[in-house]
Amino acid sequence: MKENLVDEVIITVTPYLVGGMSATTLVDGDGFSNIVKAIRLKLKNVRKVKNEVILHYEN
Repeated sequence: MKENLVDEVIITVTPYLVGGMSATTLVDGDGFSNIVKAIRLKLKNVRKVKNEVILHYEN
């Protein structure tokens, strides 16, 4: 994402908790040194489908 190659992000929030130290993350790599340098996305749409929420963001 740092190279600005992503146009949109769709995140599905589900009622499951998964993770751990070796779990795959949404964003990997070096990251940003502070919040000011972070990529800002615009929320375009929110949908509820059964027991899930779908968030659609655009860059």
